[in-house]
Amino acid sequence: MKRFAAHRLYLASEKKMLAMQVVELDEQGDVHLVFPLEEEIRQTEWLGGMIVIAAEMPQHVPDESFSAFLARLSDASENRMKAWHITFFDMAAMEFTLHSRIIRLR
Repeated sequence: MKRFAAHRLYLASEKKMLAMQVVELDEQGDVHLVFPLEEEIRQTEWLGGMIVIAAEMPQHVPDESFSAFLARLSDASENRMKAWHITFFDMAAMEFTLHSRIIRLR
C-alpha cells in the first residue's frame, strides 16, 4: 500500500472537490481508500497540486480551463478508480498552469 496526501482532491464519480485528503493505493495502483487528513500519518507522501480520482484521465488540451477538463472526466464508477496527480497546479485560481502535468500515481 502507498499513501499520498494533497490540499485538494477531486472525486470524478461524485463530482466533488474535497480538501486535505489522503489517498491509499493498493498493490496494483488502484484507489483503495480516500479519507480526510486529520494528523500526520507515517509513510504518506505529501504532494503539491491536485489529486484527481477517476477511472480514466483524458488528455489535457492547452488553454482548457480546469472546470471544462473536469466535465470531460469519466464517472464510470464500475471501473477501478485511479489517482492522478496534477503538478504545478495553481491552487489559488484552481486552474492549470503552463507547466502543469498529469501523472498517474502508483
